[in-house]
Amino acid sequence: MFSDASLNEEHHHRELHRHLYLLIPSAHQLRTTTTTQRSMSFFRSSRILYASIGTIITGGLGYAIYFDYKRRHDPGFRKALKFESRRQLRLAKTEQEAEGKKSRLQIRALVDAANEEGYPRDAEEKEAYFMQEVGQGEQMCQDGMLHVERTPDEAA
Repeated sequence: MFSDASLNEEHHHRELHRHLYLLIPSAHQLRTTTTTQRSMSFFRSSRILYASIGTIITGGLGYAIYFDYKRRHDPGFRKALKFESRRQLRLAKTEQEAEGKKSRLQIRALVDAANEEGYPRDAEEKEAYFMQEVGQGEQMCQDGMLHVERTPDEAA
């Protein structure tokens, strides 16, 4: 019925399909492989990240321990730290003194400007000035002026 040649050819055909099936992965196998590869690469990158963070923390902690050891045991290092601290204090003090001097000069300039405008200096002049200003205020209230104009200096 079937010749040996046709059986041999059919057998050869089946073997070829079987080998191709083993060589070419199915769609499911491909999806599983890419998911596995993705999760593997994620774990690899997260391991690298954790290792980097651990290295940085270890380095910082090691530097802190080294600095503390130097601070406690090396007299030259302690002297240098004290000298630097004193220098910073001196700089801050001179800066503060310069700032105080500047503010005193500004206050003095403002007082001089006020004196030039003719503000009263003794008690009698002050009382007269006060009574004049009160009189102006009462007059404004009687006239019904609700709006009082301010100079730019008074507004600030």
